[in-house]
Parts: sequence; C-alpha cells; structure tokens
Amino acid sequence: MALAERPWFYRIWTWQEIKLGTAGAGRDAVLQCGGASVAWHDFWLAVLCLNNKNAALLTSLPAELPPVELLRFRERCRHIVFLQHGGETQSLANLLDVARSKGCADPRDKIFGLLGITPPYFRAGTAVVVDYRRPAPDVYRDAFLAHSRATLRLDLLKHCDLAAHDVESSDAPSPSWVPDWSRTEFAAPVLSEQLATGISRAWFTHRGDVLEVLGVRHATVAAVSSRAAAKVEDKTLCVVREWREQFCSPASGTYPLTGETLDQAFVLALCMDRTRERNPGNHNLDEAQWVAMLRRIVRLGEGEDAAALYAEREIANTIQKVRGRRFFRTADGLFGTAPAGVQVGM
Repeated sequence: MALAERPWFYRIWTWQEIKLGTAGAGRDAVLQCGGASVAWHDFWLAVLCLNNKNAALLTSLPAELPPVELLRFRERCRHIVFLQHGGETQSLANLLDVARSKGCADPRDKIFGLLGITPPYFRAGTAVVVDYRRPAPDVYRDAFLAHSRATLRLDLLKHCDLAAHDVESSDAPSPSWVPDWSRTEFAAPVLSEQLATGISRAWFTHRGDVLEVLGVRHATVAAVSSRAAAKVEDKTLCVVREWREQFCSPASGTYPLTGETLDQAFVLALCMDRTRERNPGNHNLDEAQWVAMLRRIVRLGEGEDAAALYAEREIANTIQKVRGRRFFRTADGLFGTAPAGVQVGM
C-alpha cells in the first residue's frame, strides 16, 4: 500500500514518459526503484490484478485496517492502471479526467505536459502554444476552445466547479466556463451519461469572455441535497442515505416519469441506468440487486457489515459516480445527480 502512495505515480510528466516509452511494437518502459527494476507492463498487470480483487484482497489486509482503506487503496491502483491508457485513442476530455489526479510544479503543465500524448485532432492546428510566460487561465481557455471547436462538444464544462467560482466577482481569474485544472484532486471521471448534452453536438459561439450556448430548458430545479464528499471517505456513502430520506419518502411511492417505485428510480439514477437489463453485455447488477445494495448502504452503522459492503465492486463504482456531486429534484418531480454548483431555480 505504501508503494501505491508514492507521489511519483501521480506526476503529470510521469504519465507522458510512460506513454511515450511504451509507444510502438516491442517497446516497454522500465520501472526502477533503487537497485530493483521491472518491466512497466509486468508491474502494470500486477496492479491491475490487485485492482480487480474483491474478497481475496479484503482478507489479505490487516484486521485492524478500517474497511474504507480498501477503497482508498483501490483508488490508488485505479490511477496507476490509468497510466497505461490515453493517447491517440482518447479524447482530450478523457485525458483531463485522469490528469486531475496528477500533480505538477507549474499549473500550465496540466496542458503542456499532455501535448505529447494528446489525440491528433487536438494537436493538428491547435491554438495551444507552449509559452510559460502566459498565465495558466489563458492556457486553459485555449485548450478548452481548441477541444470544443474540434469536437463540437462542451464536455469540458464538466470540470468547471461553479460552487467554487464567484461568477459575480471582477477579481475572478477567468470566466466561469474555463476549468481550473491547476487543482490536483482524486476525482472520478465524469461520464457522458452525467452530462446534460450526453454525446450530442453542442451549439455555441465564443466572443471574448462570453460563451453563448444554445439549448432547450426542460425543467427547473426545485430542491437540492447536501454535497457528497469529494474524496473516498466513510461519509461518502452516508450521504446516499441522506439523499434517499430527502427525495424518496415514502420509498414505495411512484416515480412520475416511469411509474417505478421511488427506490427503483433512485438506484437507477445512482448507477446511471447501468443495470443488467439495460446493458446485458456487461456484468452489472440487475435492478433488484441494485435495490438490495441500496438497502445495505442505508443500514451502514446499524449492523451492516461495512467490510463486506466496501469489498463489493459496485460500491466502489457507486462512490465514483456520486462523490463531489449533489442530488436534485425538479418542479415536475424528476430527480438525478448534478455537479456541486447546482442551485434551486436553475
């Protein structure tokens, strides 16, 4: 576990070195620690194996170790595994999802340090020029616009934390639509299912500090929950219980859009409809199993075996999907998860 905590794995330049060192047939980077060395691919396979273990990994940990430490260890393994991914097969949005957990001495390197492994659409004619005299917000703005114009999507808005951005302040370093990638945090990748636009084309224009977006208002937010912990902590799951109490009372009530029980609709919102019935090609839980999982979460602290619960793969996936976010309900009674900046009246 101490090895997975080493900051070397979470440097932005380490990622690029590994990707470029393994590019091409027959090439493999070498990981060296002191006098010991191992082929990067062999090390990566070992970490991948640890990341995929469930009960076996749990039983190998010291008995006095809090169950949540298993999740934290898996989180570190997951980010080491992601060092193998990226490059020309990934969009800039996916690369920046992973880069949020990577540190660097200069905040501009959150973009400059990725240029060697960014996809061709971003490198070809990109407006991002390596110039360390420019302020980091300007570099981030250029990267945002270059990606958005090339893909005709605004998925990088998912990295904008409006809750921490004073949009009314004249002292704000950049417009609210420019992500602040300078912060290093272990954040879950935001999937397309969590975006208002999904994978649809976005219609927008840019003038100076103003980004104008054309869209259709479908609903108005009427109620907002507390924010889930942004890091993997015991209280991350506790907030799920709070959300259920706030928005699913009574649990046997009917969800207006589909006629399902509120409990069923609630768990479908948490797992983003990734059930066995709706995604038969994946090894996901079915709806009944998800509802049973929710009831186990609700019983945490009331006799539920926390160690066994944290060992479940879908628990880790659920935490990934909800942490740092809020639950909301619209005036029409619909609900779901949203970024921390969601407010009543939106």
